Amino acid sequence: MNKWAHKVLIVLILVLSIALSACNSEMNGPDASADPQDDLLTTAESANESAETTPAPTSPTDRHPLGAMQILPNHPDTSAFEPVESENWSRWPAVSALPNRLQIDMETLIGREKNQRALDGTVVILDPGHGGKDPGAIVTAEDGTEVFEKTLNLEIAQKIKTELEALGARVIMTRTNDNWISLYQRVVVGANASLEQWLTAGVVNEVELPWINPILDNMQVIYNLNEDTLESGGRGMFQGIGANEMVRQLFDAERETPNIIFISVHCNSSPETITESHGTKLYYCTNLSVFGDEHAFLMNPGEEIADVEPIDPSYSRYDDEARIALATSIHDQIITRLPSLSNENDPVLLTGNYAFIRETALDSVLLECGYMNNPQDLAILRDPQSQQLLAEGVAEAVYQFFCHRNSIIINPDLPNEPTSANPMDDHQPADLSPN
Repeated sequence: MNKWAHKVLIVLILVLSIALSACNSEMNGPDASADPQDDLLTTAESANESAETTPAPTSPTDRHPLGAMQILPNHPDTSAFEPVESENWSRWPAVSALPNRLQIDMETLIGREKNQRALDGTVVILDPGHGGKDPGAIVTAEDGTEVFEKTLNLEIAQKIKTELEALGARVIMTRTNDNWISLYQRVVVGANASLEQWLTAGVVNEVELPWINPILDNMQVIYNLNEDTLESGGRGMFQGIGANEMVRQLFDAERETPNIIFISVHCNSSPETITESHGTKLYYCTNLSVFGDEHAFLMNPGEEIADVEPIDPSYSRYDDEARIALATSIHDQIITRLPSLSNENDPVLLTGNYAFIRETALDSVLLECGYMNNPQDLAILRDPQSQQLLAEGVAEAVYQFFCHRNSIIINPDLPNEPTSANPMDDHQPADLSPN
């Protein structure tokens, strides 16, 4: 057994261990907390995941549901390693800097019928926002009940998980109970899912991947610290503006795993007690929106500049079209099932600079299901049947995204540059680094 096979075997053993630990956590109730010292490679499994539903390759003869993943050599031109000056700042060239490519046959997904294996081979990271000491928005319902956003986020995400698994997707939850999880630990869960595929393919193809170990080590530090502040070091290699060389390598690796997507589930609110703002909104990052936000900040840094140092070149290889398609699909499928969450008066698809969709090159979106301080929206968000319809809409959207993307109708006027969120939104982009 070579050292890569040994490493993946250890990963599989850890996965089984975390599954057993998570089951115990579920039995202990919603306040049970995961140990932040657990190996990050085990966090890529949701609490309810079983070996029967997500088998991992154990020998070169096993095949991924999308076909055998091939690691191929990549020989970027030397210019790929030098930033390009742009508008008084620099950007990384829009080519991969990795010495390898990971070939995944996404064509096998196209046109699949909708059944229990339709999404076989896909991975969906579901991120229920907030949790633990961070309740998110808090409102008092008309019946006098105090409602916490973190609770609604988890309830909705769990229903989405069930619907996606019914279509064959592997679903990874960033949290399955009332835990507090840092923004950057959430990013690590998505990164790990991508790196896990690289490691497994490395064994099958007998290819060494020396660049992956420093990234894994850094991911472990971020996961163990589970902090967002600059002083804690919990941002790890993501500290600062732009992407350093290691972050760029991670992002390039994630771009090679388009079968993995990231959906952060939230509910909106505004400063006033009751708002007329309403409806479902989706946020996404594009290359231009991130560059524009960061460039604008650098031109007028104010007193916060120390909080975002070092300043590195901007990343240029996000898949803009895929991110916009995913956001569009989710929005359209939700309002098809819940028309009262439609809003024809305000923008509903917006760019937003949020850590959990910025610090990843996986196709990712932030879903704001509705406004908690709008009584009509809140009634929908609290209603189990409406939550179920919302979950079915997200699952259908993911199915359309992977299997029938050409059927998603994209508005050509959707923003690609930075857009201001509704000034009443509670998830306004804050300082670029910690948000």
